[in-house]
Amino acid sequence: GVDEQARRSSRRDPRDGLDDVADARGLPLELAALPHVESSWNPYAGSKVGAAGLWQFMNATGRQFSMRIDNSIDERRDPMRSTEAAAAYLADAYRRLGSWPLAVISYNHGVNGMARTIVGVAPASL
Repeated sequence: GVDEQARRSSRRDPRDGLDDVADARGLPLELAALPHVESSWNPYAGSKVGAAGLWQFMNATGRQFSMRIDNSIDERRDPMRSTEAAAAYLADAYRRLGSWPLAVISYNHGVNGMARTIVGVAPASL
């Protein structure tokens, strides 16, 4: 079925393993709380603009981070797969932006959008 993989993986608490993924990627452990803001820990959450899952990935961003999104499987709704993709996104955003707060903001605004926004802003003010 469309969400069979999500049904299987959501039988456990979606928070299980988030700290391990964050730690393995060298992310601050506090970032593991981001799904609370994004989806209230609901792997079936969806937005009116098409974001889905714990981490509220859009289709294009999910595919950018190698998630399968088709009529059979939507890995945005798989808690562990989407957590791995979110960790990869945040690590890349941090590498590109040089700041965890900016990386978190970029999660909703995009890394390129944040990079354009900070041009001309004094680095000390960030």
